[in-house]
Amino acid sequence: MNLAGIIGALLICIVWIDFLRRLDIFEAEKWIFTIMATGLGAVFTLLWSFGLAVIPPYEEAFLPLIRELLWSFGLEVPLTFLRPDESTTGMYLFFILMVGLPEELVKIIPVFIMLYYTDELDEPYDYLKFAMCSALGFATVENIQYFEHHGSSIIDKRAYLSVVGHLSFSCCMAYGVVRKRMFGRGTVLGNILIFGTLSILLHATFDTLLSVPAGNLIFIVFFYFLVIVLRNMINTTLNFSPWFSEDKFPKIKTAFRFLILGLLAVFFYAMLVITLENGTEAGIAFLVDNIILSGTLIFFIPSRLSGMVLERNSRVNILSRK
Repeated sequence: MNLAGIIGALLICIVWIDFLRRLDIFEAEKWIFTIMATGLGAVFTLLWSFGLAVIPPYEEAFLPLIRELLWSFGLEVPLTFLRPDESTTGMYLFFILMVGLPEELVKIIPVFIMLYYTDELDEPYDYLKFAMCSALGFATVENIQYFEHHGSSIIDKRAYLSVVGHLSFSCCMAYGVVRKRMFGRGTVLGNILIFGTLSILLHATFDTLLSVPAGNLIFIVFFYFLVIVLRNMINTTLNFSPWFSEDKFPKIKTAFRFLILGLLAVFFYAMLVITLENGTEAGIAFLVDNIILSGTLIFFIPSRLSGMVLERNSRVNILSRK
């Protein structure tokens, strides 16, 4: 059991959960509901992990079913195209069907539980916040597993890259739930299907680019796009809050200051753990090797997310860079 990894995963969760709650500047719910959504995300992740452990192997149980499904739509796809180690196409299909689809469904379940059993989702941002809290529960369980197998050197990277990815995907799914409510576009089911599909495709693209050696440069551009989309969806839901008030605007700056401090704390925690595990030289080497990348991400993510334009009932184009 990697105790340092467990602490690191919990630290990452606390940093981001505090940030998400601070962003709820107009009508924040009690902490218990934020913790509940995060806990439900973790519980359903554990159930999903247990299911993967007891079901038959992937190639025996799922490949034939997927092939038959594709054939029913007239798509004759060889089984080799559905194996992640055979081709980029196969990898992408694998991440869509076997990673993005089930994981995004698992992460959205707590939102509907919160919606059914509580009265706390009373402004658009609440849907996104609880979806992202659920994603944090998922990411925390996943991070513990990753730190157990890959060590402490990836603690800070998971805090910037993987967590932001999970937040973006879940946020996109939840955005579809409230799009009809905010500005009357489409139907509830249609919006969920469209934005749910988008979240699955974004998830699969994220994982594929990380898995393909030649995808590093494209991943940088894609990650920038994710952060912008995340910011604009949050911005729009805040603008449509029934309790919108300019008096609350200063709270936004406070939220981003605490996020920067929290991400710095994660970075130095990772360095401390590596120093304790491998000695002072290893800790210094980690600092030197990662200061540019980690330092850039620590300040880039909050700076991009903070570029919100708060204006009552104003819709922000989710693809806008401004």
